[in-house]
Amino acid sequence: MITIDTREKPTDYVARLLKVLGDGGKVGTLRAGDYLFCSCSGSVHSPKYHTLVERKRVGNLVSSFYHRVASGRRELADQLGRCKEDADRVVLLVEGDCRPGLDPSSLFAEGFRRKMAYVALQGILLSLQHELGVEVLWTADVEATIAVIAWLDDYLRKPQHGGWFKEVQ
Repeated sequence: MITIDTREKPTDYVARLLKVLGDGGKVGTLRAGDYLFCSCSGSVHSPKYHTLVERKRVGNLVSSFYHRVASGRRELADQLGRCKEDADRVVLLVEGDCRPGLDPSSLFAEGFRRKMAYVALQGILLSLQHELGVEVLWTADVEATIAVIAWLDDYLRKPQHGGWFKEVQ
């Protein structure tokens, strides 16, 4: 079962994703993350036994690295930190096209120039994987994201893929 956070937009994207997932998807409010993968019938706020996916468009990813929340933490670190508190496994799904800019201090994301070096973005993603244990997936567009979410649902339900879904005792 996948719970899609109520704040996930656009609504036509959510409707298309729910259609692909069939009975395996529903919309609900999550404390952290955009998608909760869980094979048990317990509450979405039960002890850690599930996978959370945080979806970021490339431009939003860059912005969330610079933007700080009330606690002073960077928005991205805050979001992924909450995901780590709530789940055994956290995946950052980056959606969209990203290329090095014409000068070393910029990159092109979603057709716009962003004030971040391409290699800096790659370094951030490596740090998330190495230091926080956040897995990173990259998709080209919304259609690819829908395909990957459906594939993850199937993949994570299989016990041979790490046993991330534990029976609630």
